[in-house]
Amino acid sequence: MTQTVSAPLLINQLNILPQWAVATGILGLHRPSDIIIATLCKFTVPRWHGQELMSLDTRPQPGSQPSNSTPVLSSNEIFRWRHVQASVRLLQVVHVLADAITDWDAVLDCFEQLTLFLSSSKSIFHEDVTPLELEKISNAIHRFKNYTIFLSDEALVRMMSSLVALSLNSLAVSATSTLSSTTSSNGANSSQLGGGAGVSMAGTGGVNALEKAIQRSVSNINGAISTGLQGGGPNGASPLSAGVNASLQYSVEGMSTASSSSALSCSYSLQAAVDIAKCNAYRIACIWQMVTSHLRMIASHKVR
Repeated sequence: MTQTVSAPLLINQLNILPQWAVATGILGLHRPSDIIIATLCKFTVPRWHGQELMSLDTRPQPGSQPSNSTPVLSSNEIFRWRHVQASVRLLQVVHVLADAITDWDAVLDCFEQLTLFLSSSKSIFHEDVTPLELEKISNAIHRFKNYTIFLSDEALVRMMSSLVALSLNSLAVSATSTLSSTTSSNGANSSQLGGGAGVSMAGTGGVNALEKAIQRSVSNINGAISTGLQGGGPNGASPLSAGVNASLQYSVEGMSTASSSSALSCSYSLQAAVDIAKCNAYRIACIWQMVTSHLRMIASHKVR
């Protein structure tokens, strides 16, 4: 769908894909449905993984002078009306199919890219896209976390597996980017002793705060689960659900606070995994091992 496509034809194309996705999903044709949904996902952003490519293209090379100029973007990297329409239709398809979706990788990857693009100061939006439309997309992606309570246990496990895999990939990309930036900084400032060490210590302090927040959350979750397995709470309340809910809430707040001062910020996928686990605390048994194992791995991560 290029810019030369007329508006009526573009609307027709955007309507056909969701209809095919819903029809194949209802008929139980999961593979074709997942392929169509993945295709629709790639129409929601100007360029698939465009922000990552843009950040790599504009990264200063070793020995080069830092530049404050704005990166030059092509017309294909501007968020336009067609991206808004594709995002709206994707959200509608996800809402309708839900349990029928067997491959969440593309959907969650799309949500992460949209979140990054909408919140990035480097993003450029066309004049035909209003702030209200962008706010609606952002709010719909956020409400999707609460909507997961209506998913079946099997669908929730599939979705959480995709979130964990996406979070691991984001962590690898972030660690590689941080390492490259540190190497470039040390190469450019090799004559300034202690300059690179100052940056490393600042980044490590932020990550240590993030580690402590996650480690305490994991400990609280395990304690809540042990308590919950021993019996119900007073007045029929479940200490398992209440304890997990409270500890995951601490994890959300702790990661948000720690990541704001850390060079290794929390990705959408990591925060979504914790938020969704919090929303589904009443059935945490089906996903708690996956979530806590992932949180332990993140907590043990060190910036070297």
